[in-house]
Amino acid sequence: MLAGGPDAVRSRAKGVGHGQDVVERLVRGAVDLVAGEGTPHGCLCVNSVHACGPDAHAVRRDAIAVRKAGEAALRRRLEQATDLPSRHDPATLAALVHTITDGIAVQAATGRSHDELRRIGDLALHAVLT
Repeated sequence: MLAGGPDAVRSRAKGVGHGQDVVERLVRGAVDLVAGEGTPHGCLCVNSVHACGPDAHAVRRDAIAVRKAGEAALRRRLEQATDLPSRHDPATLAALVHTITDGIAVQAATGRSHDELRRIGDLALHAVLT
């Protein structure tokens, strides 16, 4: 089980020196967080956005705001990175990383195993960072 939840994953990722390491820690941390041993599978924020009924506008709005704030923080961090492939725009890369981690959460909620998600995350990282 990953202690500390999503904030711990983000904090550990922010504390590393290279942009590639930040991206790797976020993707691998997502796998551990949403499909680790003893953890509930899936993500409260992702599930909330998808499961909200029409009367739950406030919950949906708040979940989206949390996600956007996290993506903006990642974009700012990636703008400082000098080691990322030059073809990557920091805003687009931040959006892609969040899309990958959200997809990992959705797949965990549908029953994919930690090992399956780790392999998927590794392939995504290889495609993005090489």
